[in-house]
Amino acid sequence: MKTPELDSDFAEFVGILLGDGSIGRYECQAGSKIKIQHRIKVTGDAEEDLPYFKDFLCPLTTKLLIRNHY
Repeated sequence: MKTPELDSDFAEFVGILLGDGSIGRYECQAGSKIKIQHRIKVTGDAEEDLPYFKDFLCPLTTKLLIRNHY
């Protein structure tokens, strides 16, 4: 993951996280090993917010974090 530029897109992303998101670190059992997962979550209404997530938030997170999401 690259470090994002501190610009208006990053400020928008931080605002989204502060309002409707969370950042977490989780330990998960994977066979006999414990693995660490880092997650960024943003919640929203499944019907009302879907266009916002698909048309704005997914492209924004891809641009800032260069990761695929599901």
